[in-house]
Amino acid sequence: MMSRVYGFIKSIYKIVRILIITERKLFVSNTVLIVLSGLLPIVTIYLNKSILDSVFSILVKPYRTEYVWKALFYVCLITIVLLTQKLMAASTGTIQFLLSSKLKRFMMESVFEKSYRTDLKYFENPEFYDRLSRAAAEAGYRPMIIVQTLVGLAQAVFVFVTLVFILFGISPLLVGVLLLSVLPSFFIEKRLRRLVFDTHQQKTPIQRKMSYINILFTGIGAVRELKIFRLGEYFKSVYGEEFRKSYRLDRRLALRRLGVSLLLALMEFVTTLYVYFFALMRVVSKKATIGDFSFIVQSFGKCQDQVQAIVNNIYSLYENNLFISNYFEFMEIESEIEGEVSPEMIKRSGKAESALISGSADAPDIHKTDSQDAEVAGKEHHFFAGSCLQIAAGTF
Repeated sequence: MMSRVYGFIKSIYKIVRILIITERKLFVSNTVLIVLSGLLPIVTIYLNKSILDSVFSILVKPYRTEYVWKALFYVCLITIVLLTQKLMAASTGTIQFLLSSKLKRFMMESVFEKSYRTDLKYFENPEFYDRLSRAAAEAGYRPMIIVQTLVGLAQAVFVFVTLVFILFGISPLLVGVLLLSVLPSFFIEKRLRRLVFDTHQQKTPIQRKMSYINILFTGIGAVRELKIFRLGEYFKSVYGEEFRKSYRLDRRLALRRLGVSLLLALMEFVTTLYVYFFALMRVVSKKATIGDFSFIVQSFGKCQDQVQAIVNNIYSLYENNLFISNYFEFMEIESEIEGEVSPEMIKRSGKAESALISGSADAPDIHKTDSQDAEVAGKEHHFFAGSCLQIAAGTF
């Protein structure tokens, strides 16, 4: 258990470190904006309460103009707060987009570098292809999701703690009901996130086979070979079987998600109904105003949202850490590395590329002779036949 926690923390540390190295200023700006935006919902709830109390006072005592000015003042304040929320959300989205782009380039280039410098014998192993495809798929966006989730988790915890103190001051029973309504979701979400990861892992070899068969039926050279060897029906049956496997995995995950959503919605409905009844009884017994009624209901609802956000963020970190482990596992593969590329090789390749672009006489001849075409076709035929045998033997 402790080793898993240590590995989780180590992965998070690596990602944050990479992000800070990639763009320190954008990272700090993004963090500050998200934390500050967590304060605004609490301010909005309080201003709504103040507006309702002022409006109610105007109805009771219409001749007191100070209540009118007070209501207008609170309306102006809440308008400013809502506008600030919109501006901060737009700024945060822009910063996160820029961060995501830079981080994606950094992570993908590291995968390309590792793949390029790995000995060719590893590419004959389907398991290596699976690891490479998983690493390339996760490196582009998982790290940014983890960082955003960490910041969102800190924001949700801050808002939750603040609202819990407010609700506890109103009635400790509200806090007890809140905890009883959200604790089961911790255990439910953990099992669901693990199922998502397991499903993704099981589908990787299935998707690899389906992608390869798609290439066979859509490439000119491959289609010609399929016709010659009359393997079209066979590969269509293989594709159908792999599709059914993928569909069964997706259906299992979708049904489990549906069951979890219905259960959590039912629990939220029961607790929300209780809170409305509690706040209404306080107003009837003249222990609270109309503004207090709105404040209690909105605070409890916001608190529920924050608890759910905490649960989702924790297990989002858990799930995304499982996925990004594919990247770190691939990067830690000990393989024989081919020789370093010398500056002379880079210089020669650069000259060749420039010559090809400019169309100069130094450009290499790209027109193959008939014998060269025959040699290439023979290699394609050998590769195609070998892949067919691998699939037929079940080793593909």
